[in-house]
Amino acid sequence: MKSNRLKHFIQFVATSAVIFSILFAVTIGVYIIVQSFVFKQKIMQFSDLILSTGVLLCVSVGLNFFYRINRITIFFQVLCTYLVLIVFMYFMGFLLGWFSFNNLDFLLTCLLIHFLGGFLVTLGIVLKRNFEFSNLNRRLSEFKGRGKK
Repeated sequence: MKSNRLKHFIQFVATSAVIFSILFAVTIGVYIIVQSFVFKQKIMQFSDLILSTGVLLCVSVGLNFFYRINRITIFFQVLCTYLVLIVFMYFMGFLLGWFSFNNLDFLLTCLLIHFLGGFLVTLGIVLKRNFEFSNLNRRLSEFKGRGKK
């Protein structure tokens, strides 16, 4: 019994670590790009790094719980992760003073671009699944055709 619990715990920690690493890498990458190219600053604040690491760790554990409880498909997992990532990046940008809600046109433009990105991610997943299903149907029809001879 203990071995089974330990196995589930190790799997949970591994999944949380994967989600955390994906979220952390993308968020820190965007943070560094915005700081260096937009604001022309090469210095990354250590307090910002600690703050984002802590919040992303909590978010990744929360997402892992959400995915385990609801048993949703990979399609919705990707969309949920994308949505959480976008919300976190805007939240960090707002806290760091990159923009304010007075710049509503900038915020709406960015949200439109991110919704377009979410649509492209969704479209890519749907096309991939459609291609896999068509290949499966083709192989099944070939298999049925061989049995009738």
